[in-house]
Amino acid sequence: MSSSSEDVFHGGEQEAAEHSPLLEGCEQPSDNNATTDKCGTARPSHLLLVIIPALILSSFVPAFDLSFFMNNYTRIASDLHNLRDAVWTVLAGSISAAIIQPIYSHLSAVYGRSLAIVSAYIIFGLGTAFCALSPTLWVMAVSRIIVGIGSSAGALLATIILNDLVSLTDIAIWRALFTCFDTVATMGGGPLGNFIARSLHWRWMFFLETIAIAAAIVVLIWSLRSLRKAANNTPIETLLVAKPVDAAKLNLSGGLLLVVTVTAPLCALTIGGGALPWHHPLVIALFAVTPCLGAGLYYHEKYIAVNPTIPIDIVSRLPIIRVFITVFSVVFALNVILFNLPLYTQTRALDGTTFSDYALTCVFIGIPLGALFSGFVIQKTQQNRITMTANGLVSGILYALFASGVIPPDRPTSALPLALLGFSAGIWQSTLLVALLAVVEVHYQPHLIAVYGLVLVVGGDLAIALSSSISHSLFIKNLQQAPGRNVQTDEIIRRVFESLENVRGYDPAIRGVILNSFEHAIRSTFIFSCIAIVVVLFTVYFITESDRELSTLTKTGGEDLRSPSDGGYNDRES
Repeated sequence: MSSSSEDVFHGGEQEAAEHSPLLEGCEQPSDNNATTDKCGTARPSHLLLVIIPALILSSFVPAFDLSFFMNNYTRIASDLHNLRDAVWTVLAGSISAAIIQPIYSHLSAVYGRSLAIVSAYIIFGLGTAFCALSPTLWVMAVSRIIVGIGSSAGALLATIILNDLVSLTDIAIWRALFTCFDTVATMGGGPLGNFIARSLHWRWMFFLETIAIAAAIVVLIWSLRSLRKAANNTPIETLLVAKPVDAAKLNLSGGLLLVVTVTAPLCALTIGGGALPWHHPLVIALFAVTPCLGAGLYYHEKYIAVNPTIPIDIVSRLPIIRVFITVFSVVFALNVILFNLPLYTQTRALDGTTFSDYALTCVFIGIPLGALFSGFVIQKTQQNRITMTANGLVSGILYALFASGVIPPDRPTSALPLALLGFSAGIWQSTLLVALLAVVEVHYQPHLIAVYGLVLVVGGDLAIALSSSISHSLFIKNLQQAPGRNVQTDEIIRRVFESLENVRGYDPAIRGVILNSFEHAIRSTFIFSCIAIVVVLFTVYFITESDRELSTLTKTGGEDLRSPSDGGYNDRES
């Protein structure tokens, strides 16, 4: 056991926490009213009932916020008179969400789960308040950075706490339960959020979110205190309790390197071809410096950091690399569709009175169903790879149909294919998490969950930045090459990127050319989803470790017997 890990936990309590799931592998008491088992660990039903309702309630508001914002970011940008830079409001939150996850995993290990998760949701509440007060798009972008820091950290820590409590064979089912409630929020975020925004103003939606998260924080604090009492003198109490602040344990330089390394390429992709041409020195410099930053981060975390934020020795294992490539490709393919779907449907139905408000809602309906389905399949069959392969084939067919225009996502007849797309996303959510946790020792799982979240968000951000830049470039090219181009074309482009509502002011012929140029530019980006799924099918073929590990867990009754000695942090602190 490395000394770095020993500084985080304490003695024998650490051994119990790392060598087996906290709620598995111990003899249950004969007394049904007892709250602890023979090993001194609180019963699963008791601990789960104490904390999970509070975690679900706390995650509900961020899920609602994300759905509302993804459905309305173009309208908000238009209202703030800067549609051209609307992507920055999305990327600002996504980038902050990406970089904060490994940092928060690090902080939760040093200072306890309770302090970390409550702090995350307080930050989220401040972010929604700032969104409501934002006078310009760039202030809104900064506010979304704060929202991203809070929301992603809260979701990460909820998953880590859940992983502390249940075994590998059951985590997909319990994570699917979270997804069900999150889906209720995301379904409401589209239609209900749009109704409030149109009836009052989008600022009121952010004010209501601030009030709701404040109430959720109160419930979460009470539940965490109850959980600590229920888990008194057990390993889970050790994980929850806040520890004295020790600056020596913080990896500030590694966190800063992580921030810069992730941000540089995403910024280059976003401004390239839009705000600046691809050959601009700033764009070239950002791309050129990215490999150097990545190498510096690798060297720092592997050889310099006493308490690394990212466990390089673990994430560099081949089975884990295969899982991360699959995760990256899956989320890249999905986000190309989801990010462009609102603008695509609003472009084809500019009056906003058709199916456009419900397109993303159909996707969100399918996600919990897919997560629950795959969770039961994994639990009953232990066939994770077959499930992923079949799902990859279905995903590829759907993306090809969207890219070819066979399925136009702006029509009510597309509700079922969109729900099936969400169903596929839900299956990925469960199967990929299990595939990752199956190939890493128990005491490294929280760190890998954080890196998993980082890969998810970076893949999504790259999809957003790349598809946004390409669609904007293609729109300009299509409009400039349209028949009847004149000196007013550049002015039309400027006004359209300022606000989509400006299209209404043109006569029907010009308006049709503008909307068709937008539609074809956006749909052209869907081909990237098809390419990404081909990569997924290739990598899934080699992911065999999860099925073997699931089979082993089934034979041992759910007890995780993996040794923590197979790899870990470099022991430099001693």
